[in-house]
Amino acid sequence: MSTRVTHAPSLEGQTRIAVALEHQNQLLAAIANGSASAEFVDATFAALLDDTNTTEIFKIWWPLSETEGQTKTDRLNRWFTMLRNDKTYGVEFHAPEVSGDTFGAYTDASAGLTCELSTDTVQGADTLDEHRAFWWMRVNAIEIDEQGTLDVLYHEFEPGFDPTGEVAPVYTVQIAPYIQRYKTDTKLVCKLRTMPQIGFHSWVEGRNPDGTQRAFVAHAAYGAGLDTNGYYTSGAGKRPLIRTSYNAALSAVKKGRQYQTIWQTHDQAWLLLMWQLRHASLAPSGQMEGCLSYNYQYLAALGEENTRRVLLTPAQAANIIVGCAVEVGETGMQTDTDRSAAHNYDLADCVQVAGKESITIDGTEYVAVVLDIPATITTTTTTRISTMPWWSGSTDSVLGRGDGSRGSNTNGRYPCRCAGIEFLQGCYRIAAGEQYQYAEGPDGSSELQQYACTVQGSEASSITSAYVDTGLRLYATEAGWLYIAEMDDTYDGVLFPKAAGTGSGSSYLRDAFYHYGRSSGLSVPWLAGRLSGGGSGGLVCVYGCHGSGYADWDGAPGLSRRCWRGELTEN
Repeated sequence: MSTRVTHAPSLEGQTRIAVALEHQNQLLAAIANGSASAEFVDATFAALLDDTNTTEIFKIWWPLSETEGQTKTDRLNRWFTMLRNDKTYGVEFHAPEVSGDTFGAYTDASAGLTCELSTDTVQGADTLDEHRAFWWMRVNAIEIDEQGTLDVLYHEFEPGFDPTGEVAPVYTVQIAPYIQRYKTDTKLVCKLRTMPQIGFHSWVEGRNPDGTQRAFVAHAAYGAGLDTNGYYTSGAGKRPLIRTSYNAALSAVKKGRQYQTIWQTHDQAWLLLMWQLRHASLAPSGQMEGCLSYNYQYLAALGEENTRRVLLTPAQAANIIVGCAVEVGETGMQTDTDRSAAHNYDLADCVQVAGKESITIDGTEYVAVVLDIPATITTTTTTRISTMPWWSGSTDSVLGRGDGSRGSNTNGRYPCRCAGIEFLQGCYRIAAGEQYQYAEGPDGSSELQQYACTVQGSEASSITSAYVDTGLRLYATEAGWLYIAEMDDTYDGVLFPKAAGTGSGSSYLRDAFYHYGRSSGLSVPWLAGRLSGGGSGGLVCVYGCHGSGYADWDGAPGLSRRCWRGELTEN
């Protein structure tokens, strides 16, 4: 998706755009004779913004914003500074002690707004998408220093932008906000502002190392994949980096781009923050499932030689979606259906389905699942085809700029998008930034202790001096899934359940945390869930038992922009 469809601005917004076009001609003349400063240009267009015309105003402002000596990053800093205003957006939820209801209510400037989900055929009503506090845009950018400074090469509304991430990784940028969270006897409250105010603090990703506020935050728009140079990138049409361990990702991500880091728990926490503020529900489960119920494995109905397809019965093939990914293996006498077993992917590993064709052979009807593979294979009736995590970019077909999934938001088969970021593609997202230390707890229970890395880029496979003890704990008497009733908000960007084991798949946050239930050992977070995760998976799902060297088909890293946690200040 190289461009995005937008909702039509209001009549007032259209008038402002017409005024902007008039100003454009006047400013061009002023710029030509050197009488228009950057401050004058910005002030002119900032005054025309009305939260229905942000995209169109940006398109007119951008070519007029060019100033000698300024980079595109400098100009985007100006733009997001222009977007700041004195509005507060908020949501209120029931306190978990009062109700397990997942849904809340908009407050403040959010009252009266709508944010319905879209698909590739139905565009939901969304009056929030042009509001400057939530407006997002994709850019090609590279981190150029330890502070996380981005060198922006292109944005998506100009020639040269590359959604595949070959030019540079694709990040989604949005204004760096100020946040307020608090709890009363009856309510959980979350509010966002674009300007400071007493009681609000800068979101962790919006802070520079010196404590100053960034103009915008940036998050990888897609899960990580490899570009043609073998570098980690974020872009559409990339195979997920499955079978990659946390340890391997920490080193491989820096190849060619030394300041890149892998997806962090604070990136996942940002998604949760955006979902709650955009949709007034605690988590997407039940509304936008992601790829959590797409677990199909079939033996070929008929074998073929020198082919690029697998023949299935029509009923079986109906469950295989064109564009999804599959693995194919010759099982022979093997009966193990685990996707990590080599005999289940020795013919093709996580390749895309190019199409489906109905054919009849000797009077029997089959459907050929056509594979996008470079060389032919030979299949038999012991050849197994299995669904796999999606390649990146399926959400690019979602209509408009809103949140949603390609084919359906609720059938559990498709990746989804929130705030311009794609996630839940059928595999866990391996995250950095935190380590889980298991220890013996009271009364023989297992105590999970959480440690957080304070300097992004210093993540390790053990708890080093760069990590601090958050003081957050989770207890269990045995290994298993614990449904989450409440998330802890002691620290920004630290994703951890405050109350787990009392929720369910249809109440509170609807997702679960897997507690290993052991008395020693380290693990790293695996987030969101895999294509067979079902009800336990979702935006706040965490699988907390894999060590840093573990790799499998159901986990892959992502990319992250560096942020500064400092000494992990409490909210």
